[in-house]
Amino acid sequence: MMSGFTAQVMVRNEPFVYYAVKSVYDFVDAILLYDTGSNDGLTMEGIQLLISEDTDKKIKFKAVSMDVDETQYSLRTLREYQILSRGKRNKVDIRNEQIDDTDTEFFLLVDGDEVHYRDGIAGIANYMNAFPADKVCGIIPEIWFCDLTHTMNVYSRVGRIFRTNEVRTSGDSPDERHVNKSTGKVLNRKSLEVVGLDVKPFAHFSPYLKPWRLERTDSQEFKGTLPEVMIENDYFIRKVEER
Repeated sequence: MMSGFTAQVMVRNEPFVYYAVKSVYDFVDAILLYDTGSNDGLTMEGIQLLISEDTDKKIKFKAVSMDVDETQYSLRTLREYQILSRGKRNKVDIRNEQIDDTDTEFFLLVDGDEVHYRDGIAGIANYMNAFPADKVCGIIPEIWFCDLTHTMNVYSRVGRIFRTNEVRTSGDSPDERHVNKSTGKVLNRKSLEVVGLDVKPFAHFSPYLKPWRLERTDSQEFKGTLPEVMIENDYFIRKVEER
């Protein structure tokens, strides 16, 4: 197991995957980019562009099979989805496959709709050098975008950075959770094993890109700027807006 950390990215029809991976590329040692069955042209265009620009050979791309597709379900039918996914190859299995394929001491979860600010991910990378030896995971704050100009308040409750050899994924997909392998405890904000990171929040575009994921309307005008990778190249933003 090497020092450093790996970004674990799992996607299925994620038109912002290019931004997600590009935002962390310079600050991680490796990137596991697994596609679970995308049929969206914009997503595949982003993946192909990432691979073509992978000058440091950090990206390991893999097409993996999953027996169920969570994009068919809203929050109202989440329980139905959880029942359907039991006993089938789902997101929990892919998460554990990525853990098994990780060669670094730590890994960072980055979903295809999550984009980091440059100074935020730089702060996280610096923090890894002083990560407490007795801690298993850390929480990173996030901003949820309803669209490109409005956000909603979401209280981060789950870990995003983990010690690779100390955790597994469990639970009902898509409501998967990480647990401490030694104690069996779920790693969330209430767990004594969680470290909070005092860094800039990352941008989470789930309600903007997947309105079926979040059926809330409490939003406020966003006064800040989008992550740098989105400002430097607005191609995928324009394509999503044209849909």
